Amino acid sequence: MRNTFPSIDRNARTFILLALIWAMSFLFLQNVQAETPEDLLRKEKEVREQMQILSRQLGVTCASCHDTRNYKSSKKPLYPISLEHMKITQVLIDQGFDGKNGKPKADCYMCHRGKLSPDYKERIHPMTEIKKSNEKKPEDKEEFEP
Repeated sequence: MRNTFPSIDRNARTFILLALIWAMSFLFLQNVQAETPEDLLRKEKEVREQMQILSRQLGVTCASCHDTRNYKSSKKPLYPISLEHMKITQVLIDQGFDGKNGKPKADCYMCHRGKLSPDYKERIHPMTEIKKSNEKKPEDKEEFEP
């Protein structure tokens, strides 16, 4: 093999190559910061506090939505529903229901009032209702009042 740098011996070239690799990896990893144990504990504490608030607002325990052996598991039927509701709540907050300037703050309690299933059900307008053969007749249903 032809030596492109005749004045630099093989050991020096190896050293320069390793130094370049080390410098590049240092620059790349400088932006990636590992979380310290204190950061992880702080985040865990914040998540637990948020979950306790949600639990009180919905009148449920952790086991209602979570598999208590693996809290990130989505096997429980209520888990994906709760994630969707959390997204809805965040959209409401982003749209101005943030508790500022006299506006209400969107949270679970806003609809649920401490119960897993909200008491309020939106009435269905008779003109938009899809009729099924096993449903009650329209005269048996509550009258729609705009």
